[in-house]
Amino acid sequence: MATLIYKLEQTCAGWNGKETASLLEAYAEAQANSEFVDILIELAHTESNVVPATWLLKHWCDEGNALTQVQQVAIVELLDHSMAWEAVLHILQILPCISVPEGRAEHVADQLRALLHHSNKFVRAWTINGFDVLAQQHRNYDDEAELVLRNAEHSEAASIRARVRKILKSRSQRG
Repeated sequence: MATLIYKLEQTCAGWNGKETASLLEAYAEAQANSEFVDILIELAHTESNVVPATWLLKHWCDEGNALTQVQQVAIVELLDHSMAWEAVLHILQILPCISVPEGRAEHVADQLRALLHHSNKFVRAWTINGFDVLAQQHRNYDDEAELVLRNAEHSEAASIRARVRKILKSRSQRG
């Protein structure tokens, strides 16, 4: 395991912030290891590793892999830390893969409320999506999610309004 940690640390440290080839290579080598996700969550607590580590976590989820409940909570708790907008975006993009426990729902809602005012429009767009995800899991947030969606539909940048339209279309298909 120490070798895996070292390899992932080195990959994260050497990442140039743009090219994903080195991250994909590290993913291919390490993803089958049972400690992979836990190591990435740990690496995400380090400022210099947070963006590539959360990118790898997002890729893990995008590949259809499941997170344990403990890992899901740990990923959501990363939002408690100040971090680069790209890492925040990755975590928000992972939210659809996470079942927010009842006891953590209000905390997640508080994080999302704060992120609605983020300076980055992509973070704001995925925060709005996060409210929809939270409302799907915890119906008591449905009214708030609807209000967030309606406000964004009329007052945000075009790219955010496009995300809102996708969410509203998805909501109408869900019924």
